[in-house]
Amino acid sequence: MDANKYRFELDAISSNSFIAINKTLIRVFGLEVAVFISNLADKMRYFLDKGMLGNDGSFFLRHADQEEQTGLSEYKLKQCKKILKDIGVIDTVTKGMPAKEYYILHLDVLAEYYLAGDNAGIKEALDNKTPKNDGVKTPKNHTVKTPQNRGVKTLRNRGGFPYNKENKDKDNKGKENKVKETVPLGTVSAPDKSGASKNQPPPCPHQQIIDLYHRILPELPSVRTWPEHLRKRLRSRWRESEERQNIGWWENYFEKVREAPWLMGQVSDFHADLEWLIGPKNLCKVLNGRYSRRDNYVRKFSEKTDRSIKTLKQWMEKTGLDEEDRQ
Repeated sequence: MDANKYRFELDAISSNSFIAINKTLIRVFGLEVAVFISNLADKMRYFLDKGMLGNDGSFFLRHADQEEQTGLSEYKLKQCKKILKDIGVIDTVTKGMPAKEYYILHLDVLAEYYLAGDNAGIKEALDNKTPKNDGVKTPKNHTVKTPQNRGVKTLRNRGGFPYNKENKDKDNKGKENKVKETVPLGTVSAPDKSGASKNQPPPCPHQQIIDLYHRILPELPSVRTWPEHLRKRLRSRWRESEERQNIGWWENYFEKVREAPWLMGQVSDFHADLEWLIGPKNLCKVLNGRYSRRDNYVRKFSEKTDRSIKTLKQWMEKTGLDEEDRQ
């Protein structure tokens, strides 16, 4: 970034160098846009002198400050900004948290229009620019002159396109026809009187599952309260698979739990409860037989212990130890 070059060019167009706004800017861009440019040049020069100008030449300027410094309304400021963006004199970028709008003043492009001394190049650039509504809200009944629509009164936020009741009726009619064409006949069924869709799973029978848990697993902690977060968890397990939407599946599941001594508290101090059994990961482990493998290990360990005790008794009998010695 050539700071000296920026200062030289900014001095040529900045309002700091003149009592009034630069006349060439007024002749090329018009009074309001010239005021807008001069104010941007002043602010850019300020940030440049303070060493606060971005690497891309960007600087921050609020709309409220622009209104106060230029005397232009918010609508006029947006108009000026749109014109200058369309002809490539400025760009805006959003930076920071919270997001702020930063300006980039392209001095080389501005210099071309400035040295031309008239607005012929600007008119040509605007005529070649595809009309669009860059977020500029058009006041009600304001006349917007565009290459396709000159002098047509438009309503707010309609992007400069003509409005009349006949066109609106045609648009609505086209939308209705489009909907009718895209929805095949027979695909929309009459609503169920019960209010539930045929594809919707049956409601989760919380109390039946809880009663089943108490009947098959009376040794495990009983369910005293069943708050909403547990109802939601059980409802999720119920809806995850069609086969689970059957009370018989839950009966088989609890029977599988009963066959696992570790879950029943027969191996350690741990014992499962219904809240633990309906956890998504725990239910999957039970179904995959993880605790059955542990039960096999416990069973093998018990068998090994029995064999060791039997071997010890045989050794004691061979050595001739009597009952008192054994004690």
